Amino acid sequence: MGKYYIRYTDISKEPIEIDEHDINDSSLDIALFGRVRTEYGERLNQNLLNLLENFAVESDPLIITPTPTPMPSQSTTPMASTLPTPTPTQTSVTPTPTQTTITPTPTPTITNTPTPTPTPTPSGISIQLSGFTDGVLVGYTDQCDNPLTNINVLTNFLTVTVFGGLTHETNKRYAFERMTGDTSTSVYNYSPVSSTVRFQAAVPASDLRVSTWRAIVMDENSNILAYSNIFTVRIKRC
Repeated sequence: MGKYYIRYTDISKEPIEIDEHDINDSSLDIALFGRVRTEYGERLNQNLLNLLENFAVESDPLIITPTPTPMPSQSTTPMASTLPTPTPTQTSVTPTPTQTTITPTPTPTITNTPTPTPTPTPSGISIQLSGFTDGVLVGYTDQCDNPLTNINVLTNFLTVTVFGGLTHETNKRYAFERMTGDTSTSVYNYSPVSSTVRFQAAVPASDLRVSTWRAIVMDENSNILAYSNIFTVRIKRC
């Protein structure tokens, strides 16, 4: 039975493993469906209802009225009746107004500096892919007997070779991530410990399936060690 992995944004967390024909309802509070699982409507609706209930509230949010701040014109000086009466010897001094010059502050120039993309590949680890034809992983069959029937077509073998950083083959885990293109193309007979795989797609007559992928190498704790360059998979019938 094929399996695939759902990865957290935080790559330090272990990915969730899902059988492609099964439902995983033990890893999260909602059910996760295998990518070829049928009859999933009832559980999916239950997921949506639970999410709505989780974010619902029964009353309006509490509105807090802020304490008003006295305006500058509001004086806190005691009333005149409470002030002492000056003696005749007291002289009232009127201060000379001081002229203040306000120099406008120049507007700072904002430079949009692009945020660098973090590279998960540690120093000394690299990936080499082999098995391409003219830079493309190709699958082809000329079986055109029944144009109404889709035929599963397999590509050449793709081999992932890792250089540096790891001393034992058992330390490595492999995964393949679809980047763009045909969603019916999948990894054939996939195993996370196998570095040699093939891709397959169910192709009708005179049709072409094109998608792009990249290989990922992880350690035994599912920490990503390196990405490969993006490669193209082309599967054609007739």
